[in-house]
Amino acid sequence: MRRPDTNSASIELPDIESQSPEIQDFLRLVRDRFGIDFDSTMGRVISTIPEVWRGESNASKVAWAPGKLDAASKEMIATCVSAMNACDY
Repeated sequence: MRRPDTNSASIELPDIESQSPEIQDFLRLVRDRFGIDFDSTMGRVISTIPEVWRGESNASKVAWAPGKLDAASKEMIATCVSAMNACDY
């Protein structure tokens, strides 16, 4: 596991209950999609700025829509990119 960057900025994430119903639904879908029982930090960070969240949400819908690559190939690409970026997820 990599060490946290002591120079990184941090923000206080709002409680999920204080988010809009639209964002709460999105976070619930993410939990269901990945079979997790917590809200991902990245999802919570992105949801703090609704305009950014909407863009990310739309991009994700396009990326995961049926197309030339099947879901397993998309998952493998995401896994490899995450590993290359030393992502903790």
